[in-house]
Amino acid sequence: MATTREELIFEELIELIPIGDKAVEQQKEQLYNPTIQHAKLSVPADDLTFEILSNAMTSPSREEERNVTVVNANATNGNDNGDDSGNDNDNHDNDNDNHDNDNHDNEQQDFYIKRSYRIMTYIIQDLAEAKEFLKQNFNSDNDDTFHEYILNPTRAVLLAKNIFASYRSLLSHYQSDTSDLYNPDIPKPHIPHLNKLLHEVLLAFPTQVVGASCAGGGKGVEKSLESMLQLHKYVSPLHSPLNTIREIINIGTTGRRNEELTLQQQQQMAMMGQTIDVDKVHVHKGHRKKFVHGLCQWGGWLRFMDLIHHDGSCTEEVMGVVLESIEFISFPAMTNALSMASASGSTPSKKGDESVGEETLLGKIASEEFICNLFKLLNRNAKNCQHFGKGKQISKQADAVAGAILGLFELATGKARRQVEESAPAMTNLQDGGVECKAADEVSKSKSGIDDNKMVKSGITDKMHSAICKEMNTLVAVMDIYVDKNKREVANSTDPASTTVKHPGRYIIEKPFTCIRLKLLTLFTDLVSYESHCPPTTSSKTSSSKFQNNNEETYTCAKQALELIMELPLPCTIEVEDDIDLEEVYNPWPGICDLIFEYPENNMLQVQFYRLIHALCVTNHEQTLKLVVQKCKFLSKAIKTCSAKVAPCSTRGVLLRCLNALRLHSQSISPHSFLRHYLESHDGWKDFQDELKRMTLEQQQRGGGIAVPIAQGEQGVITPQSEIDINLGSAFAAELGFASDIESYLESADDSISEVISSEANGGASSPSKKKKKKSKKKKNKK
Repeated sequence: MATTREELIFEELIELIPIGDKAVEQQKEQLYNPTIQHAKLSVPADDLTFEILSNAMTSPSREEERNVTVVNANATNGNDNGDDSGNDNDNHDNDNDNHDNDNHDNEQQDFYIKRSYRIMTYIIQDLAEAKEFLKQNFNSDNDDTFHEYILNPTRAVLLAKNIFASYRSLLSHYQSDTSDLYNPDIPKPHIPHLNKLLHEVLLAFPTQVVGASCAGGGKGVEKSLESMLQLHKYVSPLHSPLNTIREIINIGTTGRRNEELTLQQQQQMAMMGQTIDVDKVHVHKGHRKKFVHGLCQWGGWLRFMDLIHHDGSCTEEVMGVVLESIEFISFPAMTNALSMASASGSTPSKKGDESVGEETLLGKIASEEFICNLFKLLNRNAKNCQHFGKGKQISKQADAVAGAILGLFELATGKARRQVEESAPAMTNLQDGGVECKAADEVSKSKSGIDDNKMVKSGITDKMHSAICKEMNTLVAVMDIYVDKNKREVANSTDPASTTVKHPGRYIIEKPFTCIRLKLLTLFTDLVSYESHCPPTTSSKTSSSKFQNNNEETYTCAKQALELIMELPLPCTIEVEDDIDLEEVYNPWPGICDLIFEYPENNMLQVQFYRLIHALCVTNHEQTLKLVVQKCKFLSKAIKTCSAKVAPCSTRGVLLRCLNALRLHSQSISPHSFLRHYLESHDGWKDFQDELKRMTLEQQQRGGGIAVPIAQGEQGVITPQSEIDINLGSAFAAELGFASDIESYLESADDSISEVISSEANGGASSPSKKKKKKSKKKKNKK
């Protein structure tokens, strides 16, 4: 029979929250009798009950220390009263006692974990009932509204602070002395239960939990989040509080929940005319400002970097949390829901849309310190596994860091956003007799990932591009273009001890291309093809073509990246591997041009290679074009490969796209530019023009020359090649990345004027010669 309220509460929890077979039976009963109400304790839900549950959950040792001390004292007195003959019996039964102690220890640990689970479950069920019955009043800050429930706004603050203190206590045990950590007589909080309870309390009382985490500014955030972050080093990933930290950061900065409605749920709500709240939670703007300011003072993302530097094995998990938080903060949620809500006439909520300084927090990831630390970590791990395939753990860490850098930049540019805006579904208008109408008609046309990207708007993307470009030498060195050259074999290996990787096709590779190299090459491509959407205000020099005028400011940052790459020295010869100094960082363009022919079956490499060629065209960087097209002999190799009379090579498709890109770009630039002048003087290019157009037209011809219907119900027709346009302004050019407003270059009087000005600017070489001619004429006349 329970004598105190504490004992009564724990006895009733055993009956209310069953575990094991009883829990399964209870779940089956709830299937036939579903209800949001749950069985409650017989004691009142007052401050004393809350204190008992909170202490037993977050600091169980407080209640047990007194009992443990009494038990130990009684045991000591009993030994003192006995005689010395009892010691012999104790030594004789020592083995049995140890076995019994182990079983007792397991039972003690199991007891505390079960009690923690029951308390957590009871509080969560109580919260669910309160949300359902209080409805709109649930966001009230008045404690009297929650008089029937365990938690209210004031108690939520206390519980959050107790949970944060519990994390700090556990961390101190791990860092100082682990002997008490495994002592079953000293109960400790169960981390998974703390994570789950804090998550539910955060969703129910976000203002209170966020306010508790930032009480005291930067020091308060450090006290709350630092211990949770450091615990990741000592516990398994399943028990780690990393995901809870992410939720606190996301809600504290945006006032938005992580659980977003699926697209199907959004469509159903829009068709029913329901208001879509874009997953907002009630967080006071003042608390959000204080929380963001505290995060910046604490160090923000740099604290996550410190954890990775001390423990590289957690790189993938930690950077995953960082990327998810950055994406969540940078982009607004549920653009589909907003569009469909406006089309259906409902008004979405606008709470929390105002900035609270999160741009400052996002700007930390674009700082040179943060980017430099990432590349140092990448370089350190890559050097430890120079031969990819050895040291799987180190190679995995290097791959995770490379993916993190790529993910950061593609989030900053809007390319890697997972919540992409899609067109609204077709909906039936019953008033119009069932005629389908599309809600997307009223959706404003905007570039998803750019116009709604906070990093683009605030210039963080340009800043990150500049910071990564400063690490260009490290990027090229780790990309390791020249080391594995000439390692591909086009023959099947019969040696069972061979380290080659078999390909399902017709060849094997001794040195695979590797995932890390693909990620770094993708990052390299993103840098040289980057389009700045915050162009500088200073006016730049006018270009000789309309196309260059429209793109000069857009590709200013990309040209800076190309300039940095061209400062790297060229290898003396790229055909003999022994001539390459592995300590020197060489210009990667010759090696990249060889990769497309060394790995003809690698489609992912082909995608990035075409992006590189297209970037050189849109930026019209003549120094790099001269290196790639002329010195690396890419043009000649591509023509030779495409015009081969043997079976079609796997690279023919991407090479045709590259050659067409060069052809279209040469049409839009001045005849005095390098590329156009080089192509017009290249005999192989001129001889291949007819063949290039023929193969391109065959690819673009509908049905490949077979009669196919253009529309449903029509007879099949053959589209003649003469009606297919593959020049600038066509659909084919748009598919290759050349906008419809790019036109063929037309020579004008300005070209001749510019030619005269340029000739006069070349040191005035023409004026002395003219004077000499005049003097010679005068001498002849005198004679």
